[in-house]
Amino acid sequence: MRVLLSTSPFSPQISYYLKFPRFPVLNLALLAAAIQKEHEVRLVSNLDCRARAHRLDQAIADFSPHVVGFSAPSWMGGKAVLASMPGLSTRYPHVKFIAGGPYAAHDFKTFLEAGFYAVVLGPGDHILPELLKAMEGGGSLGQVSGIAYKNEKEGVMTTAFPDRAPELDRLPLAARELLQNNHAIYGPRPAAAVEASRGCPYRCRFCTVSSFWGPYQEKSNSRLMEELEDLRAKGIGELLFVDHSFGLSPEKTESLARDLIRGGFRFDFGVFMRADTIARNPDNVRLLSRAGLRYAIVGFESYVSRELQWMRKKTTPGINQKAASILKKNNVIVFGTHMYFPPGGNAAGALHTFFKGIQRSQIYKAGAFAPLPGSPAAGEMEGDGSQQRKMDYLRVHTGSSRSLLIRQAAALGLFAGSLFAPCQIAGLFSSNVFQRTMTRREYSTVISRLGWAFRSKPK
Repeated sequence: MRVLLSTSPFSPQISYYLKFPRFPVLNLALLAAAIQKEHEVRLVSNLDCRARAHRLDQAIADFSPHVVGFSAPSWMGGKAVLASMPGLSTRYPHVKFIAGGPYAAHDFKTFLEAGFYAVVLGPGDHILPELLKAMEGGGSLGQVSGIAYKNEKEGVMTTAFPDRAPELDRLPLAARELLQNNHAIYGPRPAAAVEASRGCPYRCRFCTVSSFWGPYQEKSNSRLMEELEDLRAKGIGELLFVDHSFGLSPEKTESLARDLIRGGFRFDFGVFMRADTIARNPDNVRLLSRAGLRYAIVGFESYVSRELQWMRKKTTPGINQKAASILKKNNVIVFGTHMYFPPGGNAAGALHTFFKGIQRSQIYKAGAFAPLPGSPAAGEMEGDGSQQRKMDYLRVHTGSSRSLLIRQAAALGLFAGSLFAPCQIAGLFSSNVFQRTMTRREYSTVISRLGWAFRSKPK
């Protein structure tokens, strides 16, 4: 079969489309690698599109796929996918549409009611091949592990997950050659995304990583170095390790850093890293900096102890401060993310996090608290009948609750304040190319969203 795999259609509300417009989408390349021996595959990335334009219609017209698969990792991405479905199903009635990712997996009933043929409920690289085999051969979807589908007689059905996820070392190398481009994320050299581990052993209250991705797994360093050698041979110079929590195994991380230094790889790279991992392993940060670490995206979340305790972050404001200091000492740009007004939070806590975060982070990101679909906090809010019971997070931001509206307005006010903070304005002119590029994208994102909001609507 011909299979077209796509990111979510572009939306200016999906901030990472604007912050990382050339991000090399590893998840699609991994899925393609899992199925390309049996099927003809094409990938479509919409991350660098603007306004309403995206490449789906042209790709479908050119490729004539039998199946189109959407990645819906977030609630905004999921909303964009659902919004596109009526038009796509009308224009292409012969195509079967499927979806996957944390948002689709959690709200699978809505996707099936919207006309999707099936929803993949877990990591697709070991579920998708089985699903496509059943679709091609006319087999029963009830025999496919880890999916949701509609049965004419019994309605919405789900199947059990595979007994065990395949080891990361046994998965094929990502089919990056199918990506439309490998432009740099921020610098002058071509870029690639890399996965050294999958999942997370922590159980943060707002996060869905551990529930969606299953048990935490790591690639062996030998397999990882094989992949990095392949990327170097292809001329890749910039990497982003997309692990949800990079560097959890100190000895493996040290070995990886030393291998990169000894091998003369000269990659510039970034990581997603926990504050406590950084604070416990300053020597590894030093080695990683020598190996090419240029920035770390760190979920500090808050500088209020009771808020961090409620989130089950297993960190403290002191750990956050120590982590930021270690990164700066080793010339690693601190990309700090934060959340205002978690349950029990107040204005004083939001202001405290704002001022501390602005001081500690060279690139500062923050927004109103909204748990990911399928997270423990989301489940708790469903159970207590709160505004988030239907997992429609737009309801949190625009619902009738005065308290929620006030909190959202306050979060927007703090965001506006961050744009005028001297340290953030200075980032526009930083000598560090990553800090300068990402800070400028922050301001251009605001302009893009304002243009989207105030432009004339088509009739």
